[in-house]
Amino acid sequence: MGSDGCMDWTHEVNRGLWGSIWCDDGRCELTNVYNQKYSHISKADFWIASANAVIRQLSVDNELDLMNTFVWGREDADSCVGQGDRIPTGSGCREVQDILLDAMDLEWRDAAWRNGKGHPEFSGHDGYWMPTSADALVFDKQYYEEIVRRTWRPRNVGAKEEDFIASTEMTHDQPQLMLKTDMCFWYDTDVSYPCCSKRNNRCDFEDTYSTNQCSRYQRNDPEMEAVWSVVEYLGGPPFNTNNAPFYKGFARAWWKATTNGHDNLRALRDDCGWRE
Repeated sequence: MGSDGCMDWTHEVNRGLWGSIWCDDGRCELTNVYNQKYSHISKADFWIASANAVIRQLSVDNELDLMNTFVWGREDADSCVGQGDRIPTGSGCREVQDILLDAMDLEWRDAAWRNGKGHPEFSGHDGYWMPTSADALVFDKQYYEEIVRRTWRPRNVGAKEEDFIASTEMTHDQPQLMLKTDMCFWYDTDVSYPCCSKRNNRCDFEDTYSTNQCSRYQRNDPEMEAVWSVVEYLGGPPFNTNNAPFYKGFARAWWKATTNGHDNLRALRDDCGWRE
């Protein structure tokens, strides 16, 4: 659901959205709210405003409030066929570079955040990005902590859905995953996959990949910008509750992503009263 108010429902990356988030048959609450109360504004503005509300509700103590940076005036596109091709599918670091950095003019520090769950019937990836389903409903910097602290091993090697799984699967009800595009913020997975983030007996229960450790970037590699962004968003020594650097960085990246390609956007007024 892009900032142009259009969705290519036929594209595979959007599987799972139709009929659950947005639909025309009265089953989708968000669609009903829009039709009943907000159809006087574009779907594009409504989708961004709705996302802002969800982000605030899921952030710790409602700290990440994007209302003051919200701008409106987006126009809905009539067609967006092929738009899904611009969404990273998780294949690796090159994909982040091509789509988010080169095409969208974002920086590495703008490009990574995850919440929720991967569904095998939609994306082919199974698991939460966080240790538990409850953790997955909190929008904070724990995503970066998990990349750094967990022992990750490759999964689905050789398949389209190659990813990483945490070696907690024997003790957790749900698998915990990272995509290759997630791990490349700390490891050079384009060079070393399939690999383990740590070489120890917890990495791979079959001992297949335990001796192949994921490569780290060299200091002069341009991808080191990704590593420094993770260090910044960790907010200090482990493990702390300082989400301020991440929230500040996310707000900047979100503004870029949701205003890109739109002209003449306007800020909200401070009040709704009449002005002479």
